[in-house]
Amino acid sequence: MQAQDSRYAARLAALYESHAADVFRYALHLTGRREDAEDVVQFVFLQAFGTLETGTELLHPRRWLIKAAKHRSLNMLRDRREASMAGHEPPVAARVQPGPEQAEALASVRSMLWALPESQHQAFVLRHWSGLSQDEIADVLGTTPGAVESLLIRARRTLLEGRDQVRSECARVRDRLVQGLAPTLDERSHIAGCRRCRTAQARLLRAS
Repeated sequence: MQAQDSRYAARLAALYESHAADVFRYALHLTGRREDAEDVVQFVFLQAFGTLETGTELLHPRRWLIKAAKHRSLNMLRDRREASMAGHEPPVAARVQPGPEQAEALASVRSMLWALPESQHQAFVLRHWSGLSQDEIADVLGTTPGAVESLLIRARRTLLEGRDQVRSECARVRDRLVQGLAPTLDERSHIAGCRRCRTAQARLLRAS
């Protein structure tokens, strides 16, 4: 029994060394917080260990881990939004935070990506943040590699077209939305007249 546990632990360590960085980057994009992304990584690899203990091998481990990270991250977004609606924020662990410039850059990228259609958003993040191949992305999204290529092309085109057109008001509103904070009266008025911000809000609400 002890030898078997050691074998599972060694397998988990190998999976962690190979895939933890990809899982972290994906979770960081979805949650927007380093401490939440670290929690996602820990949770997902504990799940993987539990699966290995049952004698089930992870045939496509990176795909399995990314799917688990997506589920856990979206649950965190839901919990954060519910806490915000209730009038309080969930406690944040005292861990190393990104610097102001890094945090601002992350918020800017996330606010643009959440305004994309969901399939384009997910394909772009999985390809450019987590380094998945088109075949792996197709498996995660339940589509074909050809469809993934089309999604990536459309996402890049939209991001390039909108890169210099994002108004500061849009960036501020979307940043608040991706943090799970309820929009103010003025922000609700802006969202009503901005198609991209409405898309971001609708997608974040569906994710919750």
